[in-house]
Amino acid sequence: MAEAARRFYAEDRAQNFRQERSGHDCLSPGLCEADLMAEVLTEDELAVWLPDFLSEPTPETPALNPVAVIDPTDTVSST
Repeated sequence: MAEAARRFYAEDRAQNFRQERSGHDCLSPGLCEADLMAEVLTEDELAVWLPDFLSEPTPETPALNPVAVIDPTDTVSST
C-alpha cells in the first residue's frame, strides 16, 4: 500500500481545494490524501511534501469553510 501511495501521490502539488466538497461530500479527497501520505512518508519526506501539497488554501477557500446544513433533520445523534 505504501508503494502504491508513493507512486500515485508523491508528486502531487497544490491541491485544488476549490473543486472539493459540494455540500454532499463527507470527506475532503485532498485531506484524505494528505492523511494517507502522513502514514507512508517519513517525517522528513512529509515535511517537504505537505507544504507543497497544501500550498493553495487560504481562509477564503470555500472548501475550508463549514458546509451549510441543507436538511436540519439529517443530524448525528450524540447518544
